[in-house]
Amino acid sequence: MYSKIFEQINLPVWVFDVENSRVIFANAAALVVWNAPDIDSLRARDLATDMSPAVQRRLKQYLVDFLECDAEFYEQWTLYPDGKPVSLNIRYTGIKMDNGRIVMLCEGQEIQRATPEASRGRDALMHTHLMISLHTSEGANLYLNPAAREFVENSQQGLSKRFVFKRDYTRLMQMVEQQGEGETTALVHTVSGKRWHELTARACHDPVTGQPSVLISATDVSKLKEAEALASKRALLDSLTNLPNRHALPYIFEKFIKATRQDNETIAVLFIDLDEFKAINDTMGHAEGDRVLVEVAKRLSSLCGPCDSVVRLGGDEFFILTSRENDGEALAEFAQSLLLLLSEPITVKNRSKKVTPSIGIATYPSHGAGLEELMQSADIAMYQAKSLGRNQYCLYDAAMREAFEYEHTLLAQLKEALSNDEFVLHYQPRVSAKDKSVVSFEALLRWNHPESGLMYPDSFIDLCERSGQMTQIGEWVLREVIKQIAHWHVLGKDVAVSVNVSINQLFKEDFVTNLECMLDENDCAPNSLELELTESALTKGDVVVIKNLQQLRHLGVRVSVDDFGVGYSNFARLNDIAFDFIKIDRSLIASLPDNPQLVKMIISICLLMRAQIVAEGVENEATAQWLADHGCDELQGYLFSKPMSIDQATDYLFNPPKP
Repeated sequence: MYSKIFEQINLPVWVFDVENSRVIFANAAALVVWNAPDIDSLRARDLATDMSPAVQRRLKQYLVDFLECDAEFYEQWTLYPDGKPVSLNIRYTGIKMDNGRIVMLCEGQEIQRATPEASRGRDALMHTHLMISLHTSEGANLYLNPAAREFVENSQQGLSKRFVFKRDYTRLMQMVEQQGEGETTALVHTVSGKRWHELTARACHDPVTGQPSVLISATDVSKLKEAEALASKRALLDSLTNLPNRHALPYIFEKFIKATRQDNETIAVLFIDLDEFKAINDTMGHAEGDRVLVEVAKRLSSLCGPCDSVVRLGGDEFFILTSRENDGEALAEFAQSLLLLLSEPITVKNRSKKVTPSIGIATYPSHGAGLEELMQSADIAMYQAKSLGRNQYCLYDAAMREAFEYEHTLLAQLKEALSNDEFVLHYQPRVSAKDKSVVSFEALLRWNHPESGLMYPDSFIDLCERSGQMTQIGEWVLREVIKQIAHWHVLGKDVAVSVNVSINQLFKEDFVTNLECMLDENDCAPNSLELELTESALTKGDVVVIKNLQQLRHLGVRVSVDDFGVGYSNFARLNDIAFDFIKIDRSLIASLPDNPQLVKMIISICLLMRAQIVAEGVENEATAQWLADHGCDELQGYLFSKPMSIDQATDYLFNPPKP
């Protein structure tokens, strides 16, 4: 009966089985639209081949809507039955078959008067991936294009229900009301779950009713948001150690402070710097240095609890946020555990290396109410630990800040001192223990500070070492000394000069090559230069250091051990290098009246090593005679002369005092 009724209708009507993608009924007008000779040929067509997956999904969504709310839809479609477009306004409704299945009743009306531009516009609206929808000013749905229907969780829900957070909808509507348009990126409900959509809204009018409405254009930007989130996460992670980096620290600190803490706990920050890590990079390469940093990061993480945070600030600097009991003992025990764990040897290139830390500790809020102030306090305490000998921890106190600020000022002045010609060299003679004749000089660095006057090395050398300036200053000292040796040679005096060298200078692989160039440029004999290296520095030496010392000996440059008897000797290493001179430390010479046996033992060791023996700090005749009687070769000290300017040293050399 219904088929006879539909046959009387001039408008194209057909029934579409969405699940099988087949037309199961069509009236005569529909056969014309579909360019089918009869209903059987149209039923035989598989229309799925002409439908995109998106269209198929949208039609199936219509079936769901038919079941849930007996809905009907109006859309403009373009059919291509014989390759030529036929545009129709189509009304879709659901029909329940006798077997319970839902099929789609399609009623079409051909759009005959539309301009080509309008037809193309409608077609683009139907097939674009942009989700276009029209809503009343209250947010009720007026129209959703196919792309919007495909994504919207429930096509009957109004615009406000699409937003996960109501505030996003409210803010967007306020912009439209106040400015006529607005845009936002918001989390919305879709058939695929919660997704990020970039939405643009514009005030307009419904072309059917003329009432104010809102046009929405939406794009799914979830992948972009995920990429941004991943990039943000990576930006907050150290790529080498996978620890949080400096940029993450403010967020970690804020979260740490806000977290619930027991009243009997202290929040503390620990600033950790690896002692002389630069030497590992310089001698073994950055790849091996990176392996050390990764191992240090693992050790720090293993010792910290689940509520603690370990951060790599950069380079060889790490930072820990922790909470411990207020009695102070727990914090001290934690710091001591860090020292012990980090000081355990690390295998680098099949060799065992010991890396020690200097740790500064500050507590919240007594040492700083904010992160920046706390970090500075912990940093100051860390530098205090370094100045006290490294491989230890220090808890910040206010007195440290004054010393730190003084050092900070001094460091800035040190950086200008070389270019301002503020450094000078003084020379102290070494004399023969037998006849007291001058055999050599030791060059000693002084700083003509513009405000403090003449400053001695003990007030700035350690700062030079820690700041990395010692290499440049040491090179200047060597150049000046070699020039002076050459000048005395021109004047007719061939005298050797000894110079203290930093272990950091000897870590440089081109040290010997550069020194040889300096000697050649000044026509200076290599054996007129003596390089002094402290006994304690030898313990830090590595392959490059030993290689450089051996090359210096081969070149003819004399090499000596300074401050012998107070460091940590490795006698096998001393024998391997075969030093020319061993200088007994002045503190041992000063103890002679009370403890001569110790000095005798030191002299015996030096004799066994077949090195010339130099005693430092000789201040009276009795000491000089005792040292000469017990095998010392050379003497140095105030008994003979204090350090002198170049002019004074030249006069001393040409007109030495009578013994």
